[in-house]
Amino acid sequence: MLVLIADKSLILVLYIKAYINLVFMKVILMVLLYPFMLMYCLLIEIRSCLYNKGVFKVSKTPVFSIGVGNITVGGTGKTPHIEYFIRKFLGTHTIATLSRGYGRKTKGFLPVEETLSSEKVGDEPWQFFLKFGQQVRVNVGERRVEAAEKIHLLYPHVNLLLMDDVFQHRAVQPDFSILLCDYTRPFFHDYPFPSGRLRELRKGAQRADAIIVSKCPYNMTMKERTSFMRQILKYAKDVPIAFSAFAYGEVIPVFNTATKPSRWLLVTGIARPQPLVLHLQKEKTLLEHIQYPDHHYFSEKESYEVMKAYQKLADKEAGILITEKDYARLSTVTKELWKDLPLFYIPIAVEFIEGEDLLLQNIQRAMDRRTQLSN
Repeated sequence: MLVLIADKSLILVLYIKAYINLVFMKVILMVLLYPFMLMYCLLIEIRSCLYNKGVFKVSKTPVFSIGVGNITVGGTGKTPHIEYFIRKFLGTHTIATLSRGYGRKTKGFLPVEETLSSEKVGDEPWQFFLKFGQQVRVNVGERRVEAAEKIHLLYPHVNLLLMDDVFQHRAVQPDFSILLCDYTRPFFHDYPFPSGRLRELRKGAQRADAIIVSKCPYNMTMKERTSFMRQILKYAKDVPIAFSAFAYGEVIPVFNTATKPSRWLLVTGIARPQPLVLHLQKEKTLLEHIQYPDHHYFSEKESYEVMKAYQKLADKEAGILITEKDYARLSTVTKELWKDLPLFYIPIAVEFIEGEDLLLQNIQRAMDRRTQLSN
């Protein structure tokens, strides 16, 4: 018994020592990067000031627009939130979306059509197209002002433009700007690049018309929500705040697979797979996780590696699970290699824990103001 206690105590000491070393190294790194962070902040502040003073032109969109963005690098859930607004307004508005098309092999403005692919338009716009087809006019373009004008000329009947990742694209001003704050990495605990993952200073949150704390756990307490609101309001006074969570749908087979597996080899190429990992762990269905960087295209070699990892599981009830964004990115080569495997993808939707009605009311008021100005 004493030996067992001693062993556990030694393990605990080693864990504490490793944690202290990690914290120490992190502090040292932040100190070393601090001068570069100050330089970055200065450049960002000068740019922001030039937009605020009207030196750099800011343009409104031709039709009512909602912008969804963040001040944190990657992985706050912009794509599922854009899809939420598509579903919410699809019956009452004619919708177009505009994305930069991150990682695409093309440039300039491009309407998304079935003859294209994720490589040509980016995985997120291609996902919108695969899911909604011609119900929504999906478009990509780096120059948002020019792209918004072209969308209006191409589709004059469109009366709602949903713009993805435009919070730092100051040249265009959405009618209603939504900032996402990741529950697991709140901006009020982070620092600007390169010391942290912020694209700009925390006070940039004050430009938002609403803030959504995304990826919240469903059991988030009122006390925790109040704490988040108090921290956010330090940087964005009087901005309405909502809380949303990810809801995972039934898995969908990529090929004609008759039986749904009960356990998974998870393969992801997204920025923050942790919520999905936690979901599968909670369901006790996760066997192994192979993680690639965000927006990753599986090479032929990597496709073989996934196949080998699956075969090593030696579990007849196991399957391969990918995210919906990874599904949109699958190449012809990977599909051919994986065609005989039990491959599934899992849809993600946004559900609100608190603040949905207030958010929609504020959007409707902004719509009404735009209508009044147009008359």
